[in-house]
Amino acid sequence: MMRFSHVPTAPNRIQSVLRLPLFALVSSAVVLGLAATPASATNVASPITAPLKTVTYKNCDEVRAAGKAPLYRGQPGYSKKLDRDGDGVACEGGSTGGGNTNPPPPAPPVNTGPFIDVPDTHKFLREITWMKSSGLTTGYADGSFHPQESLTREAMAAFLYRQAGRPAFTMPSAGFTDVQPGHKFYREIMWMKAAGLSKGYADGSYRPSATLSRAAMAAFMYRQAGTPPVSPKNRFSDVGADHQFYREIEWMRAVGITTGNADGTYRPNDPVTREAMAAFMYRQSH
Repeated sequence: MMRFSHVPTAPNRIQSVLRLPLFALVSSAVVLGLAATPASATNVASPITAPLKTVTYKNCDEVRAAGKAPLYRGQPGYSKKLDRDGDGVACEGGSTGGGNTNPPPPAPPVNTGPFIDVPDTHKFLREITWMKSSGLTTGYADGSFHPQESLTREAMAAFLYRQAGRPAFTMPSAGFTDVQPGHKFYREIMWMKAAGLSKGYADGSYRPSATLSRAAMAAFMYRQAGTPPVSPKNRFSDVGADHQFYREIEWMRAVGITTGNADGTYRPNDPVTREAMAAFMYRQSH
């Protein structure tokens, strides 16, 4: 009779395994291929750390331009040169607070003059200030006076008309061919003709936009003063007795409105600047 070995059923096999000692279980797991593979044995690439890039800033302006201000000790780009007060924080000035940057430039001096281009150090400050306070000029729309700009014949008419008190007058029957009623200084120029201060040119024009010469300016002011008597002495080397406006220019000198130039000349054909006109009118009124 054949004998058969007893083969334990599946539940019995599990029970048999559970009865094995711990070291046997471990050995069995190895044999059966159940042991976990160590992480170091897997095919995982180690990360490659890139070398830190050296950052150098010449000054705090570069730091701010890079958007890195302020810099703290240990951060890329920090240096003792940038950290002037040695507190471990560089370039904290400007918009990020602190104050170890180059000091800001001094604020420009406040102009207390009458116009933005006439500072309180201007050589004709008193005269131009008087022109404004007396209502003889309002300057330009941007608040300037343009002191060194040549004076035009139309502006001269406006100055003299205002100085005379803006008088009422009868419009002349014939005006100037180049000054129409729509002109901004039409009234002032017509007053010049009505009052006998200007006859205009032989062609019937006034040339309002032309620059005013020093000779013509003397004539206008002399006539406005009422053509007073004067004893010419030929004191200017470039204005002879035969000059068209000899008497008028000599009157300017005699009453102290002008002393001429340092070389003894008057330069009658030179244009009158706006600042010089302010001086002439101020002296006539004082």
